[in-house]
Amino acid sequence: MLRLEETRTRALILCLAASIGCGDDSNPATDMFTPGADAELPTGDAGPSVLDCSPLFDGESTALVAFDTCDALGGERVCYLQQEECGLEVWCDGSMVSGEVLAGRVASFTMDGSECTARLEGGRLVGSCTTGTEECAIEAVDPVPGAIECPVVPSLDFRTRGCGSASIACLEAVQHGCAFMAAPCSLGRFPFLVIAGETSYEGETSHLEFNGSPGYECYVDAPSADDITGGRDELEWRGQCETAAGGQCRASGGFHGLQLFFESDEPDPCAAPAENAVSTIGCNGGFESGDPAAGETLGECTIESADDPTGTCTGANPYCSVAEGEDSGTCLELCTPASTYVTTGGCPEGYRCFTLGSNGICFRDCDASNPCPTGYGCDAEGSCILES
Repeated sequence: MLRLEETRTRALILCLAASIGCGDDSNPATDMFTPGADAELPTGDAGPSVLDCSPLFDGESTALVAFDTCDALGGERVCYLQQEECGLEVWCDGSMVSGEVLAGRVASFTMDGSECTARLEGGRLVGSCTTGTEECAIEAVDPVPGAIECPVVPSLDFRTRGCGSASIACLEAVQHGCAFMAAPCSLGRFPFLVIAGETSYEGETSHLEFNGSPGYECYVDAPSADDITGGRDELEWRGQCETAAGGQCRASGGFHGLQLFFESDEPDPCAAPAENAVSTIGCNGGFESGDPAAGETLGECTIESADDPTGTCTGANPYCSVAEGEDSGTCLELCTPASTYVTTGGCPEGYRCFTLGSNGICFRDCDASNPCPTGYGCDAEGSCILES
């Protein structure tokens, strides 16, 4: 029997063989800012003036802020503010504008071309923006997600798969009204992103549009009732990312496009680190029995071309794993990678999801009373792997 690490590494390499990345090679990396000492700036004949460059947000140099503004500035907004000494960078969508922190802990910045100032009062930013000849009041508020015309996303914790299996990882996310923002985020070779977008209804379907990797605009839709009946998790939304020129992202495996997985508040019965993996055997609906038929997970499959990595495999996220130069192999089921080594991950019953780098693969459970299919052996973690 092959060693577990060798088997899973081989499966992962075969899975990644068809992965195609998206985006360009630019890198908008921005160092995370940390507040520094007070700065002195000249003020003409009056001599130098010491500015208050202490952090705006209770000792923190960054914050996601929900604003109520006038209609001219978009009404309910979410902005990401990042401070470095007296410098301030502000994202109220996917783009950044520069500002500064003035004496008295006053933030000065622009919003949609309007000049704004806001002072910290009672732990909240309160101020106004000049829109033409009118003043528009702005105030940081507690976020209230959703409205009559837009749905609430199921969770502010999420993972993605797509664009060569890259996964967006964000530290914080906020929805206020229809506005959605997550920051700071990383995506593959892009270590710093601000994800901004809006929710809406497409007919009766919940819809979320947002920016992806640089140059790409993305969307995902909630599953329909038929999708859920067919086995798709209600927390898995699917869509696509596209450039202005029409270029699209492709994910490895059976689904081409973008998948977004909202994290449920319910505990995952299969979640475990590597050292406790064996304790979760049977956690996902018990055990599968018998040998799989062709096209089923761990069953035989064929492919006609590299452009069709699914081949003859069926399932929610299938992949036909073939050796180089071959056109037949074994069906794998891809799953949602997670922060723990083992999870349920959307695998079929009797399988557990093992996180391997930025990908996840479903492995069938086994023990002394529940053997593996022909050609497979049961390893120390209670999962079926190919015999040598």
